[in-house]
Amino acid sequence: MFGFMEKMNEKMSSAMHGTAQTYKDAERKEKFMMRFFLKEIRNQVLALQFQFDAALETLDAQAREERQDIHPVVAEDLKKSPASTIVPGHIARRAKRQVSSMSSGLEE
Repeated sequence: MFGFMEKMNEKMSSAMHGTAQTYKDAERKEKFMMRFFLKEIRNQVLALQFQFDAALETLDAQAREERQDIHPVVAEDLKKSPASTIVPGHIARRAKRQVSSMSSGLEE
């Protein structure tokens, strides 16, 4: 799975770089088509992200059912707790990112 994702990332990066190089010299119709296809590709990638998020949420819910000591991490709890007390995991990483993005958004 990771190999596939790495290859896809390389191909997407290469395609984006190529598009950026040809876009500035393209005719109006070609520019429109490039923008249209890029938006469609973005929509397809987002659709994949939603499926991954749903799968992760399902797995997290199953893990909570199997183990009663697993509880969702709330972003506010992360601000109050020292980093050493936080159990690593998908929910904690996501909550940390949310706290980080909320903090950086307030500073601007």
